[in-house]
Amino acid sequence: MSDLRVNTISASDGTSPVTLTKQEAAKAWLSGTVDANLTDSLNFSSGIDVVAGDFDYSLTNAAAAQMDDSYLGVTAGGAAYYGRIGTGDTTTTVVDVKIHNSSAALSDSTHFVIFVGDLA
Repeated sequence: MSDLRVNTISASDGTSPVTLTKQEAAKAWLSGTVDANLTDSLNFSSGIDVVAGDFDYSLTNAAAAQMDDSYLGVTAGGAAYYGRIGTGDTTTTVVDVKIHNSSAALSDSTHFVIFVGDLA
């Protein structure tokens, strides 16, 4: 095993230290079924099947207040599907997943959700 030991990581021009503040890794993800069961997940504790194509998932660790569609992504089975994710009831602990078919109607589908924002 090798060690990497440094005192400073410098900017490419060598004039200043690099600021390592932003973490660009997924903070939570899930694989969900048509009835909101989690088949696999990280930082999601449970799901609720609200109505066809509309699912609420609870985060194990709350997300920061700025969580919105720009921090979330969803894929759903079949090329005819697309997804939209919002923050549910405006809390930072529930993620609302809506899956629509090609006619823009809510429709059940297995799905995969990724959250890349900051945790609270």
